[in-house]
Amino acid sequence: MTVSLQEVRGKLERVVGLHGVSCAVFSSSDGAESLWIGDCGRAEFQDTVRYLFGGDSEISALFDSLEGRILPQSYQQGGVECVVSRVGGFVYGLFVGQAADPVAGWKVNKELRSAVDQVLEPADAPS
Repeated sequence: MTVSLQEVRGKLERVVGLHGVSCAVFSSSDGAESLWIGDCGRAEFQDTVRYLFGGDSEISALFDSLEGRILPQSYQQGGVECVVSRVGGFVYGLFVGQAADPVAGWKVNKELRSAVDQVLEPADAPS
C-alpha cells in the first residue's frame, strides 16, 4: 500500500515542526507528486533547493543517487544543511541549521530521518 504525500501532510508537518526544520521538500521519485513545508523561499536555501529539487530530472537523479548509500546524506552550503534521504518511492530534503558538533548533528539527523520514514514508509513494507 503506497501513501500519497497529501494523505500524510499533517503528520509530516508535525514532524517537521517538532524538529525545527526550516524547509522540507518531499517528492515522489519521479517528481510527479511533491509537498513543500515551511519557508522554502528563503534566499539561503535557493541554490540547494534548485540543485536537488529544481525539476523532475533533478529529483529523479537525487533519488537514484541515494541507492545503496548510507542514509541520511547531507548537503551543506554556508550555514545551511540539507539532510536528504529516500524511503519507498519518495525522496526528501530537510533544511536545518548546521550543528556545531558533527557527531551530535549526525545523531539528530538520523532521528529526524527515522521520524519521517515512519510516516512515509508503506504499511506493507518489510521491517
